[in-house]
Amino acid sequence: MKLQLWRGVAHTHLFSTGDEIKKKSIYCKFTDIKMMIMKTTALHDIHVKRGARMTEFAGFHMPLWYKGIIEEHMAVRKAVGVFDVSHMGDIIVEGRESTEFLSYILPSDFSKVKVGKATYTAFINHKGILIDDTIVTKLEDKYLVVPNAATSELIYHWMFSLSGGYDVNIKNVSSQFSSIAVQGPHAEKVLQEIVEEDLSKLPPFHATLVDIKDIEVKRNILSENKAFLSRTGYTGEDGFEFVVPNENIEKLWKLVLEKGKNME
Repeated sequence: MKLQLWRGVAHTHLFSTGDEIKKKSIYCKFTDIKMMIMKTTALHDIHVKRGARMTEFAGFHMPLWYKGIIEEHMAVRKAVGVFDVSHMGDIIVEGRESTEFLSYILPSDFSKVKVGKATYTAFINHKGILIDDTIVTKLEDKYLVVPNAATSELIYHWMFSLSGGYDVNIKNVSSQFSSIAVQGPHAEKVLQEIVEEDLSKLPPFHATLVDIKDIEVKRNILSENKAFLSRTGYTGEDGFEFVVPNENIEKLWKLVLEKGKNME
């Protein structure tokens, strides 16, 4: 079956062994087609049920706001807010020469980066033109590369195409993990209620693996049976970002909302 878009009209052509047996035109709104092909995060149904204003972003059906942009903006500036950022990519790079490989394809020297450090860097092509920005976190035996949603597949194939001659293993695990960002001046206070480790000891742009109270994290390729937690974000406020298996994100989301609902 072929699905062709043309000026807001979808034409479906059914073929059998090269011979056309049926041809039918389906007239529908272009927005309906977009809804059919948009990706969703593991929290999508929760957003819809809670009445979020949904929109298309980088191919995903994502919440834009709940009560209003200004109110939620000010909550992050003065207290704390939580964001579903599961549309972001998750690429794991491991292997004996992973440090050398990443230092080759990115304008950063990862031989000088300590374990636990998150590095803000960029993907550039052979002409030095920016492809995308990214955060790369160095763990004990691997790196986590987080490209933006719109370019995650492109970045994965681009990295793979440059890996020849290096002893590395590159895995795009974006579909296996979900991520939420907890941002604002009270972010540490909220998360300290659900995380066993002392978060005051985690500096900005560093990451660690943590245990979450009341949640048994599914064993996974990134952080075994713990949650990945970094002190990073793009809001300009203090904040943290979790990466956990899809199976754990709904309970984590609800737990953060419960602990943060009275923060002002």
